[in-house]
Amino acid sequence: MKHISIILLLLFPIASFCQTTAEVEKRICRTWKPAFYESGGQKSPPSAEQKGNRMSFEYTHGAMVTDGEKITTGTWNYDESRKMITIENSTLGASEKHIGVLLSLTDKELVMEYQSPGKTFLKIFLVPEK
Repeated sequence: MKHISIILLLLFPIASFCQTTAEVEKRICRTWKPAFYESGGQKSPPSAEQKGNRMSFEYTHGAMVTDGEKITTGTWNYDESRKMITIENSTLGASEKHIGVLLSLTDKELVMEYQSPGKTFLKIFLVPEK
């Protein structure tokens, strides 16, 4: 019985988010806005300047990220085996990658974990823009 419990504990995280690339593409392709952020176990709503932030994913794998006054465009890709979303910024010829781990994706919420350049982990909870 002890071995079964350990096996179930090991399998649970895998079963909690098993979506194929096609399912992710179908759900993620829209514009998302921040609902709240979590860092160090502390949740906080978006600040006044973060409320205008947006992430847009297109079926053609185009991406647009609005961060305050800064708008960047590029491409996005999903690695099903690693559950990672990569957004490659191509604005003004700058090649910059933002990589997030996809923790949860439903029609009503997108949750990603992102490691900032300062090595701080940040969970971003996004909801569809209406």
